[in-house]
Amino acid sequence: MSSDSSDVADKQRDLIAGDVIHLSEMMARAQESYATVHLESSMDGEGLENEGLSAIVQSGDVVLGASSADRRIDMTMEIMDEPIEMILVDSTMYMDLGEFGVGEGALLSLPLDDLAEEPGLLRALDLVVGADPALQIRQLSEAVIGFEYDGPEVIDGIELDVYRATLDPRRVSDPAPLVMGDAELAHVSAAPIYMVFRIDADNLPVAIDTVSEAAGHKTVKATRYSDWGKNVSIEAPPAEQVIPFDEVVAEWNG
Repeated sequence: MSSDSSDVADKQRDLIAGDVIHLSEMMARAQESYATVHLESSMDGEGLENEGLSAIVQSGDVVLGASSADRRIDMTMEIMDEPIEMILVDSTMYMDLGEFGVGEGALLSLPLDDLAEEPGLLRALDLVVGADPALQIRQLSEAVIGFEYDGPEVIDGIELDVYRATLDPRRVSDPAPLVMGDAELAHVSAAPIYMVFRIDADNLPVAIDTVSEAAGHKTVKATRYSDWGKNVSIEAPPAEQVIPFDEVVAEWNG
């Protein structure tokens, strides 16, 4: 590719990224008017089956907070037909792993930053990342290679604006918004990631769908947003019910 052609391609990417950032800013301004939101998220496809997992379903209430450190989440993740209860407060995740856990009524605690380093728990980040869709889109703007407004679409009697984005996973510097670790991102193929955003007349997100591919296996993720501004109170569990995750790992390792 000539220098001139490369410059044109770079400018086109900058324009696309600018459009994506504009969308994220519209959504961020809309979200500022609401302190809470309810999320429903599902993940399915050959990509999960290749990991030995069945479909993952997550549902939860979110207190958005002024920053990610202030965010609070009370959610349930169903994986391998086993429900896992999770609470996020002050950047610490508290988990009742059900049959996989350490005893009835006991919750494991793990700092959010450490959660991303645990492959078996990484999927728990899906709802955490999706809790702030405006920030998620902005963080992925550097990887967007195609972006378009697809026009209005009526769902359940509500007119929504539809935007479509195509991402190059090789241009993603931080895999967290894709709910991946560095090792997993390294194995993602060059196949594009497709995202569809549906937002309402107030610029609030209603639905975000993502299709990605790794080693020829596709994964489909769907996130739905509702009940913006409903009354939600989320608190950390009592200290006597909590066991630090690193203590449990040390015990497992003998």
